[in-house]
Amino acid sequence: MRTLTRILACSLLLAAVAAGSSPAQWSGVEADQVVSHDDDEYARAVQVLLSGYGDRVHAFWSEDAPSDREIHYGAAGSFADDWTSLDADRVISFPDGNEVWPEECDVASSGLDEPVLVVVWSEDETANREVHYGVSTDLGETWSSETADRMLSDPSTAADTNVPSITADGDGVFHVVWHQGTEGGGPAEVHYSRSTDGGATWSGQTGDRIISFPDGNPAIEPAIAYGDLGILY
Repeated sequence: MRTLTRILACSLLLAAVAAGSSPAQWSGVEADQVVSHDDDEYARAVQVLLSGYGDRVHAFWSEDAPSDREIHYGAAGSFADDWTSLDADRVISFPDGNEVWPEECDVASSGLDEPVLVVVWSEDETANREVHYGVSTDLGETWSSETADRMLSDPSTAADTNVPSITADGDGVFHVVWHQGTEGGGPAEVHYSRSTDGGATWSGQTGDRIISFPDGNPAIEPAIAYGDLGILY
């Protein structure tokens, strides 16, 4: 089983149980606990990763920065009481003038003794949206996506990618699915890519792999997870 649990949230009003308190007590009961920098920009589609390794909580979301929507990041200790994102924006998607769209991102950890964190999202790349990704090997201190665009989908396909979902199996292999239209305006199908080297290279960078049956009916918004029985789509 993975040692990391993903918790989906719909706002940045994150609450955490205080040290020594019972599970029924929440820090946000008496006052809002805002964990993003208060700069009058909207935060959207938050993803949270709770890590037993290093006692860290990692949060990812989409936010204008200030005109183009980018992936933002913040981290805190295990009781979520000291967020790195309070005093300034931390943008981890390369600010090239292309917007993150749709708003959702997703994140997973390899779950190994020295975990690798990978976040994925869709973003404009010339004429079409591609699946972009960022990798951190130091618990969020640095991200590969801060210095350059990195894509795990095949950029030669003239169709937009949408809403990627990521998981990692017990061997630290990352698996990503998303839906994407076929060239020529055909219906969307579920596409798949994997990385066996900690996110350095991806099987989908040089060719599409469609895993839904192409029967002419569109497939949208797939999700992927890992459990005792293996990879679940």
